[in-house]
Amino acid sequence: MEYVRCSLCGKDNFKYYAVRTKQGYPGTIKVQCKDCDLIYTNPRMTTNELKDFYKNYYDKLAMDEIGFKNSVLKAKELNRDAIIDIQFYRKNILNYKESGKYLEIGGGLGFQAWIAQELGFDVFVTEYDPSSVIFAKENFNLNKYSLGDLEDIKYPDNTFDFISAWHCIEHVQDMEIFLEEVFRILKPGGVFYFATPNLGSYLYRAHRFLKLCTFSIPIIVDGIEHTYGLSPKTAKLLCEKFGFEILVIHTFGQSKRKCAPPDLGTSTLMKDMKNLILGTSKRSTLIVKVLNHFLGSKLSAHVRKPEDQ
Repeated sequence: MEYVRCSLCGKDNFKYYAVRTKQGYPGTIKVQCKDCDLIYTNPRMTTNELKDFYKNYYDKLAMDEIGFKNSVLKAKELNRDAIIDIQFYRKNILNYKESGKYLEIGGGLGFQAWIAQELGFDVFVTEYDPSSVIFAKENFNLNKYSLGDLEDIKYPDNTFDFISAWHCIEHVQDMEIFLEEVFRILKPGGVFYFATPNLGSYLYRAHRFLKLCTFSIPIIVDGIEHTYGLSPKTAKLLCEKFGFEILVIHTFGQSKRKCAPPDLGTSTLMKDMKNLILGTSKRSTLIVKVLNHFLGSKLSAHVRKPEDQ
């Protein structure tokens, strides 16, 4: 483990935000910068610790318990006929780029990259976990997989038209190195798209407030292995710091997509909120789902590398 400063403002002035330890995961403490509000893990895992942790990621603990691999294969079959979720992907990919070189960072089991390939892109993928690479090649016919850190792969300058980090940006070890590398390998005019838990959401804020009101230590519910926690404010400031033009940042709740793999992070938040407020009745489940939909527990961003870069 290593102690770090804030990746946004560079200062070492923080307050404790949340903590949680779980068998098989590192003891995790999240802090929030008092100067710019960025939430990050401190201390954080070193590069070697991170690589060891992500080996066989989808075969252990919560991912294994919910059968995530089977869910991904089911989502693939549901999407096979004319891509049922085409409106979602048209909005988030085709509205910005209709073709070209596409990079999926942290491609995991390959579902998102497969969709891009079905839409006609020349798809490249990076991933930490060797077993995920094998799974994606066998089940999604994705052959341009690179194992390891994005910056270690060393793609040429100005290579990609569209780069996606779908629920990956919160996992990166060093946000500064990561965003500098994305900017370098993106073509001028190219688009970087990411989605992540929105820790600025009133739902996350309410959860933390209720914990404090009950004299409980706020626990991490967005993902115990997440290195960063973003809000619309900090996402905007980070992207602008590294030279990107902001196209759109918006928040949204529980996905309505029937053909997508399960959202583990949001499910954890909703379960704990339900128990905190209302117990375990069916009515409480419905109320928390409605709150999640309107209070935007996730955010996504489309940003662009300026044409003159």
